[in-house]
Amino acid sequence: MLCIFPVKEHILKYNGRILCADGMTETITVGDGDSVFEILPLRPCQGRFYTAFAVVLTVKNGEPERVTEGASICRVCDRYEIVFTPQAIFPRLAETVPAEAEYTAQNRRFLLKIVDDGMKYLIAEADSPRTLLFREPLPPCLSAEKITVATEGNSLSIRITGKIDEKEYLMILDVRQSGIKILFEECADEIEIAPREIRTATRFYDMRGRTRVKYYTVEGSLITEMRQEYKYGADIAYPTELLPYLFLEALGANDADCLKSYLAPDLCADLDGLYEYFGEFRSVEYPTSGRFPLSTVALRYHDGDKTRVEYVSFVIENGLILNFEKEAM
Repeated sequence: MLCIFPVKEHILKYNGRILCADGMTETITVGDGDSVFEILPLRPCQGRFYTAFAVVLTVKNGEPERVTEGASICRVCDRYEIVFTPQAIFPRLAETVPAEAEYTAQNRRFLLKIVDDGMKYLIAEADSPRTLLFREPLPPCLSAEKITVATEGNSLSIRITGKIDEKEYLMILDVRQSGIKILFEECADEIEIAPREIRTATRFYDMRGRTRVKYYTVEGSLITEMRQEYKYGADIAYPTELLPYLFLEALGANDADCLKSYLAPDLCADLDGLYEYFGEFRSVEYPTSGRFPLSTVALRYHDGDKTRVEYVSFVIENGLILNFEKEAM
């Protein structure tokens, strides 16, 4: 059994016939031998252009043996999942300048501009004589770009602001005689800039409605993270069976205080060991196979282009997690 996860804005063909389109999920049975999946873009998506490509899946004795570049496959309970990676291209277009600014230092004029030719760059040039000082790639899907030049005494800083999808983007650069240096770069749901402070807020869209707020102090060319705090939008008394999910969501958000509230005291003594044991998982999921009890949770990991799923069984007593163990498939 093979569960297909295509990508949005694409059509998926299986051995010459259209299987599904525009992000719809499909489950099929694949026999031994080679199967060909064709991924065909419908239209540009979020400013990106895509190219058509094909993936060959080889099955032997009912088990996937290999899959060619462009997809990854992993076992999930009693089936396999194949996830396709869209092949984005950034064709060179007529150069545009979405934002620019200039400043003067040491009797020289300097020009800053964001250049878009299919990719995006921040470019700094000096006048008289014209010299390229700095060229830094920017996220290609950055929009609503703005450049702000701020001076304080002999210090000069550049701020690049914009949007990436629905999130806010901020880059701060320090300008000195020796060159230009990136001091800060962040993408978050909210970013507030004050003369001496930066505040960022990142929403996790989890069971607690968690938002992580970080505070940074700004002193000239020194930007330091001072503290972080968590706010919760959902005050719900979840049943004990969901404790592993609450714990893993807190772990993924690095919310140590909340994390400890779900653990027996002896487990709270080694939080670093917990992070090392679970690693950087991408999502927390409910196992799709009925053979797992409610106390077992599926964790999805992404290793480059590859995906894998691990299962963790939890022991819960008196509303606290006493132990946990990864299960072999």
